[in-house]
Amino acid sequence: ISAGSIFISGFLLDAKLTPPYKLSGIDARVVGSEATARGVNSTVAADSLKIADGGVIRTNLFHAAPGTAGNIKIEADVIEIATGGQIYATSFRGTGNSGDITIGANSMTISGFGRSSSTYPVPDFTGLSTTTNAGRGGTINVALADDLSLRSRGGISAETRGIGLGGAINIE
Repeated sequence: ISAGSIFISGFLLDAKLTPPYKLSGIDARVVGSEATARGVNSTVAADSLKIADGGVIRTNLFHAAPGTAGNIKIEADVIEIATGGQIYATSFRGTGNSGDITIGANSMTISGFGRSSSTYPVPDFTGLSTTTNAGRGGTINVALADDLSLRSRGGISAETRGIGLGGAINIE
């Protein structure tokens, strides 16, 4: 995806869905234990990228999918992630490896909720993350020409929730 300005925001609550919400975003998934494909890579280039209010850019393994989630590459002048906005490449709902996230920008601001929020259906996290369960965690690489600002519980996370090795974070 290439654009001058990209804004991703919002979610839909619907009890008929599993999980009971649908997020706005760019979504590349591998679904199910019978899946044989590797995750699809997502590349975004923009002058300005803003993700807020539960919006996401994500690649993930879902419903016990094996393999490797896709990678995410973002190039932008200015990146702002706020109030439940997330960029993540995960495999914790699958059995394989997480994808990697590569960010190149002039500046990036990640600002969370500041306090716990029960109004969002997504985990109370704002920022960049890779999470694994049984596989290898992804690497988050951030290269900025200018400032990185993390505030109000915004974060960058590479973790494991199982036996797999957690990922890594590199910030330049």
